[in-house]
Amino acid sequence: MKRKQLFDLCCLVALVMAGMLLSSCSKDEKNPFVKSFSTEAIRELSDDGGATTRGLEREGSTIKAVWKTSDKVYAFPDKSSVSIGTLSPMADKVGSERTKLDGSLNSTGLKVGDYLNFVTPRDVWDYTGQVGTLADIESKYDYAQARVYITEISANGMKGSTANFSTEQAIIRFTIKGADGALMNIPSLTISAAGKKLATGYTLSGGTFTPSYGDLTITPASATSEIYVALRNDTEGSDTYTLLTTVNGNAYNYTRSGVTFKKGTPYHVTVTMSLNDDTYSERSGYGTEEEQVWD
Repeated sequence: MKRKQLFDLCCLVALVMAGMLLSSCSKDEKNPFVKSFSTEAIRELSDDGGATTRGLEREGSTIKAVWKTSDKVYAFPDKSSVSIGTLSPMADKVGSERTKLDGSLNSTGLKVGDYLNFVTPRDVWDYTGQVGTLADIESKYDYAQARVYITEISANGMKGSTANFSTEQAIIRFTIKGADGALMNIPSLTISAAGKKLATGYTLSGGTFTPSYGDLTITPASATSEIYVALRNDTEGSDTYTLLTTVNGNAYNYTRSGVTFKKGTPYHVTVTMSLNDDTYSERSGYGTEEEQVWD
């Protein structure tokens, strides 16, 4: 009996040690190359001082872009569509144009000199579903990109070159009025462009963003006369824009040609909508009788 107990105990110890060894191997295989990563991020202003990058603050008629600790920056290796981790601004840099980004990235296959592409605020680039507020744009649609290269890889982590972020869209604040000049509360606003290159989103594949184009419809939580839109148009130069809305069953529209919305620039546009006159169709009559004499 004692020999059997001793045998059982030896087997149990062997099994436990084997399990510990297997567990250790599995852990290493799961996450072998995750390292801390740090770099400096700078807001890149447009030529005319427009707003860029992350975190939007409005001061009067000015929109400022600043870093916030809640911001997320997604990292992609060059020519890859798979994120290897996220970075966030340091707490002591909140509200500033320059910050240090910290986080953990999977360093598998990376070496010094390799490039990384940074995208914020989401890893999905999509302009649809906007609700017309600045807060909504800040959290979901204020897209900015940067490209950095790895300057150091060590046991302590990785470091990268300075990340200069460029903003990828304009922000337009539309104030809607009726023909009488009074503010008009609208339940939604549809925007189309004649050039057919109004971006609805981009799909990342092999490190390249492929665009999707179409109309944008902004639907606020309740009818309002002021709507913010994050808008990107890939047409070179100016374009012709048409705005459409329906109020109390009546269709309204406005078309404007020769318009350019530059990336990284905020705009305030006041629009006087016109009642759509083609709701009714007409049929032409026969007119006056033509006299003919048949002998």
